[in-house]
Amino acid sequence: MKNVNWLSNLKLRGSYGTTGSDSGIGAWRWTNIFQKTTGYVFGNSLNDGLLPGAMPNPNITWSTVTMWDVGIEYGLFNNKLRGELSYWSKIESDILGTRTGSTPTTLGASLPAVNYAQRSWDGVEVNLTWNDRVGEFNYELYGNLGYAVDQWDLIDEPEAYTDGTYKDNWRSALNKPANRVGGYISKGIIRTQAELDALPEGFTQFGRVPILGTILFEDIRGQNYSEGPDGKIDGNDWTYLSDNGIPRINFGFGINSEWKNLFVNIHFQGVGAYDRMVRTRNGGGVFQSDRPYFSIWAKDYWTPENINAKYPRVSGAWMEPEYGGGESSFWVKNGSYIRLKNLNIGYTLPTNLYNGLGIEKVQLFVNGTNLFVISEFKEHDPEQETLDSYPLMKTYTGGLTINF
Repeated sequence: MKNVNWLSNLKLRGSYGTTGSDSGIGAWRWTNIFQKTTGYVFGNSLNDGLLPGAMPNPNITWSTVTMWDVGIEYGLFNNKLRGELSYWSKIESDILGTRTGSTPTTLGASLPAVNYAQRSWDGVEVNLTWNDRVGEFNYELYGNLGYAVDQWDLIDEPEAYTDGTYKDNWRSALNKPANRVGGYISKGIIRTQAELDALPEGFTQFGRVPILGTILFEDIRGQNYSEGPDGKIDGNDWTYLSDNGIPRINFGFGINSEWKNLFVNIHFQGVGAYDRMVRTRNGGGVFQSDRPYFSIWAKDYWTPENINAKYPRVSGAWMEPEYGGGESSFWVKNGSYIRLKNLNIGYTLPTNLYNGLGIEKVQLFVNGTNLFVISEFKEHDPEQETLDSYPLMKTYTGGLTINF
């Protein structure tokens, strides 16, 4: 290919390897253990009792992670344009888990965890870099993107989960991602008396009669998850809402540039294909109580004078879902975002200012991180774990670097 002038570099590559993983393995699961339990009083003293712990598994071992990767690396136009494209797969087998099964009541213990389950991941990664020079301006543009999906290949479940007892086997985790978003299906806020009057007679939500300003949920199942409405909302109506409980797409792009003694580096980072639920440390949704309400309620909540509000009415309720305190599609939002992750600006002082001092280089710089974010997710920062967890901070730094 020596006569292909536009092709500067071409490389095909592949890799394969295995390793062990001890994730998910608690201490002492291979041997008999005892734990404290209800004690007894002897004389004037309370003495601890002892209870056998989980049934041990002397053959417990690490899971095995197997990975392979195939890809292509290339350079074009005297390596001004460089890039990589790769496809990879990962399988974790012999994951520790408890098999489904029954034991005689006389055994007095549950089945031990054994190495049997399997989970797999598949993904693609792409990155591109363009280097060029225009007069005294040198720059490098770059971008990268990764997409990955996972699923459970082998996991013990009740037979009813996979034999068609439930529509589309929705309760099964087989061939489904480990991180799924679940909750009740929201039909929106009951905003007017006409909407409230239109509800079926005797309809209840979690044993309570609906009232104005609360969230209305879709009645999709009856007792024992039987398909079809039964005139009430309860645990049977809980379902999975999205398979994208973690970002499936991760990407970044930016520029590194230099003009004379000035340099500027800009890096953007983001995620896509991501559905996340607004939640607190108490669980999905945003609870209410007699404690101070979360600030979102202070902005736009339902009242008879504000029937088109974004959030349900304020109440002293605790985790009641119709007031927002539970997992539901009402709180599931698009978690995708683009963030200016890092901005670095520097200037190298002219060498004639310090040549006689034995100094090689002097640079001034300012740096900022997490400067702004663009996202449809508005309840809090899209990278913040929960509404009441520590927020992501902006930082600003300035400094002087002297090389001797």
